Amino acid sequence: MGSDPVSGARTPAIGERLELAGATERVRAVVAHPAFSYAAILAIQLRVVWGVWQDKDLTVGDTANYFVDVTSWAHGAHLNIVYNPLYSVIWGTILAVVHDVYAAATINRLAIVLLATVLVLATMRTLFAPALAFLIALWWAVVPQNFAVLYDVHLLGLILELVAVVVVARVPTRRGVGAALALLLADGLLVRTEMLLTTAMFALVILFAELRRRRSGVRAPAPVHLKAYAIPLAIALLLFAGAYWRSHIQGQTAREMLEAKQELNLCEAYAFNYQQRHPQRVPGNPFLECSAIMKHDFGRPMPSLTQAISANPRAMAGFFAWNVELLPAGSEVALFGATSSGKNPAYPPPRMHELYAGLLGLAALALILVGGALGAREARREERVRRWVGDRRWPLAVLATIVLGNLIVVIDQRPWAEYMYGVTIGLMVLVGMGATVLLQRRRLRWLTAPAAALAAVLVLALPSYYSPAPRPLYEGVSRLQPVAAALRRPGSVLVSGTNPTDLCFYLSRTYQGYCSGLDWSTLRALVASGTPLPAALSKAGATAIYADPGMVADPLLAPLLKAPRAAGWRQLAGGVGRYGPWRVLVPARPAPLRQ
Repeated sequence: MGSDPVSGARTPAIGERLELAGATERVRAVVAHPAFSYAAILAIQLRVVWGVWQDKDLTVGDTANYFVDVTSWAHGAHLNIVYNPLYSVIWGTILAVVHDVYAAATINRLAIVLLATVLVLATMRTLFAPALAFLIALWWAVVPQNFAVLYDVHLLGLILELVAVVVVARVPTRRGVGAALALLLADGLLVRTEMLLTTAMFALVILFAELRRRRSGVRAPAPVHLKAYAIPLAIALLLFAGAYWRSHIQGQTAREMLEAKQELNLCEAYAFNYQQRHPQRVPGNPFLECSAIMKHDFGRPMPSLTQAISANPRAMAGFFAWNVELLPAGSEVALFGATSSGKNPAYPPPRMHELYAGLLGLAALALILVGGALGAREARREERVRRWVGDRRWPLAVLATIVLGNLIVVIDQRPWAEYMYGVTIGLMVLVGMGATVLLQRRRLRWLTAPAAALAAVLVLALPSYYSPAPRPLYEGVSRLQPVAAALRRPGSVLVSGTNPTDLCFYLSRTYQGYCSGLDWSTLRALVASGTPLPAALSKAGATAIYADPGMVADPLLAPLLKAPRAAGWRQLAGGVGRYGPWRVLVPARPAPLRQ
C-alpha cells in the first residue's frame, strides 16, 4: 500500500491495482466467451426448472385440446391448420418417438423453455456487450412467467420471432432481412395467427427501406430481390401448404373454425374484463357466461371484433381502455413475476400487492428514462449512439414491429405475460440500452462481468421453482390405460371428478375418435335429487368411471363402489395412491355406443 501525498490516506499500490484489473479482465473474458455464456444460461435455466418432470402435472384447457391434433400427427400425420400446426408437429414427433404422453409433454415443454432462453441470450448478445447480455438473459430465466407457462404454445411463438432477430443481426443484408420476414410469416401461419399483423408491419418497413434506396440512386436488379425476398417467402408458404395438405380441416370449414376461434377469444376476454370492472353483475364463471354478456352488450352471442365495435363502440372502448389500464400491472408481472397493484392483468391470478415489484418497476423506468435522455444528448454531440443504433437498425426494426404488433394484441385481449412476450423482450432491451449509456458515461462497464458471474452463482445456489404437488391429470391418464381403447371409440363417455374432458383429450389417438367427458358433479346433482345412480349412468351412456380419491370418499358413490355388480358395473382397476384410493369401473355388459 502507498499513501496519498495530499491527504495521507493509504492507496492501493500500482501492482495491486494492476492485479485487480487483470483479474477483472479475466472474468470479463470468461463471461464474454460464447461457450461459457450459453452453457451457463442453460445450466441456470435447468436449475430453476429442476424436477419439472416429476412435479408438474399435464396441462388443462387449451393444451389438452391441442393434444388431439398432437396425437393425430404422431399416429397418422394429420394436422389442424387452424390450431398451431407447427406446435402439433413438434410435440407429435416427440410423442411418436417416446410413446408416452407425460414424457412427450415434459420433453416438449423443456425444449421450448430452454430454446427460448438460449435465443433471448443470443438476441441480447447481438445488441449489447456480452456480460450485460448475459445479465438480461439471466433476468429472463428466473421470472416464472417465462418458464412455468400455462400454455407453452405461446412461448413457441416467441422462438421464431427471436430467430428472426438473430438472423437479421448476423446477416444484415437483403438476404437476412428476407429470411427474417419469412420467419415472421411462418410464425403467423403455423403458430400464432396474430403474428401476421407484425409480418405486415415489417414488410412495410422493408418496402420503405427499398424505396429509400431507389431514391438515393442505389438500384438492385430484379434477381437480387427475388433471391432475398421471394425465395424465403415461398419456402414459408410451401410449409403452410404442406400443413394445409395434411390438415383434416380445410376450405370453408377451416375458415368457419378460424372465425369461431377468434370470436370465442374475444368473448372470453371481454367477459373476464367485464367481470373485473363489474364484479357484482357477473358473480359466477365469466367464461361460462360470456355468450350471455356478449348478447347483452352487442346483440349477438359471438360477435367478431368488427361486429362488436360496430354494434357498441362505447362498450369496446371501455374494454380496450381497461386493458390499457392493466398494462402497467401486466408489465410488472412479465418483468418481475408479481405486481404491486391489486389488479389481475392475467387469467390465473399472479402474486399481487408485492412492494418489490413496484420498486423494481420504478428502477427500470428510471433507467430507461435517464439512459434515454443521456443517450439523446450524446447523439447530438457525437456519433457513438447513432452508430450503435445504425449498426443494429435491422434487428431493432424487427423488435419494434414485434412490440407494436404485440401491444395491439394485448389491448385486444389482455396484458397477460403469456400474451406479451414481445413487449417483455422490448422492455428488457430498453433497460439494457439505458444501462449501456449509464455504464459508459460513468466508466463502470468493467462491473458488468463480475456482476454477471456473481449473479449466476447465486441463482445456481437457489432451490428449484418446482416442488412435489398433486398431478391428477397424469395419474388419471395412467390409471385409465386399461380402458383407453374403449374411450377412443366415437360416442364413448367418461365420468370423472378430475377434468374428464381433458382426460378424454389425453387418451385420444386421432381426431376421429375420443370420448366425451362428464363431470361427476353433474351426475351427483341428479342422484341427490332422487335419480338412482345406475339409471343416471345409463341415461348418460357412460363407458367408464374414473373415481379419484375425492369421488371414492363421496357417500353417494359408495353403494356402487361397494357392490358394483349389483348396479351393473365391474371394477377394472384400482389401488391406493398418495392422496387416497381410486377405482376404474366399466359396465358389466357394455351397452352399444350412441352415435
